[in-house]
Amino acid sequence: MEKESLDKEKEGSFRAFLKTDRAILTACISIAFVFWFMTKMSYSYKSSFFIRLDYILPDEKVFTTLPPKQLEVDIEGTGWQLLSVFVSKREPILEIMATNKEVSKVSAAVLRNKVMDFVDNNKILHIIPEYIPIQTEKAATKTVPIELDYQVTLAPLFQFKDSIWISPKEVQITGPASVVKAIDKWKTTPLILQNVKKSIETSLMLKTHPNLNIRFDTSKVLCTAKVEETTEKQLEVPVFIENAPDDLLLVLLPKVVTVYCRVGLSDYEKLKGSDFKVVIDFKKIDLNKEEKITVVLKKYPAYVSKISVKPQKVDFIVRKDGW
Repeated sequence: MEKESLDKEKEGSFRAFLKTDRAILTACISIAFVFWFMTKMSYSYKSSFFIRLDYILPDEKVFTTLPPKQLEVDIEGTGWQLLSVFVSKREPILEIMATNKEVSKVSAAVLRNKVMDFVDNNKILHIIPEYIPIQTEKAATKTVPIELDYQVTLAPLFQFKDSIWISPKEVQITGPASVVKAIDKWKTTPLILQNVKKSIETSLMLKTHPNLNIRFDTSKVLCTAKVEETTEKQLEVPVFIENAPDDLLLVLLPKVVTVYCRVGLSDYEKLKGSDFKVVIDFKKIDLNKEEKITVVLKKYPAYVSKISVKPQKVDFIVRKDGW
């Protein structure tokens, strides 16, 4: 009973509203809007929409350069005709079958005929692009070394313990044979670090190829490098004489020089004087002109840096057998 009473009350309120000026005004506005909308929809308009392009290639063929992925279609029609295009639930997709010819094209006339299926009764004004050039060739695969592109500066008194290492060191490239053939190596994106004090471990992306039809079997590499603090060490190293004639006795003063270098803390203890070789090469010396002989550092470990030898020149005394 209570619900029935509420329904009668609402019905009475609605009837009362219909008799008001506000209800009459609302009805007039609604009717005017319908007539206005129908009139506007009967006018001619211009609009644009896009059609996705799907290409079907013969086996073992790839594009030399990628063709366009979509068409832009400018159309003209009444509002009702345009509405039928844009409210369609299907996504406009146009399939294009590539031939076995390496160079071909889909002409403007062929494109226009294919696009007609998507425009209903609208007029086609323009299709962009007007035609589609297609260039295909055989696919090729090649493995090339990866080159690290880096600009790394270490903090003072720090050095690399080993060379910078990347993994993987090679990348397999697949794409058009003419493009793949010209690639001998491939770079990473730049690694830029300054004032480095800690070991490096980071991932780097490979650079993209301007031809988007080129594919890589990996897109990034792992880059690592051990960095450690260094300290100075000095060692006494004997000077060796090379290429002296048998009938000459060459006496050096001093016979031992001091080698100064910077070495990583992990290698400090193992570094010995025997790891260095300092020589005087008799073939390069004119004893009649030289007052002192310059010593040459001939051998040193790869893990040391900033090497200096003191003294750099030594005195000498020359004696012949029988003197």
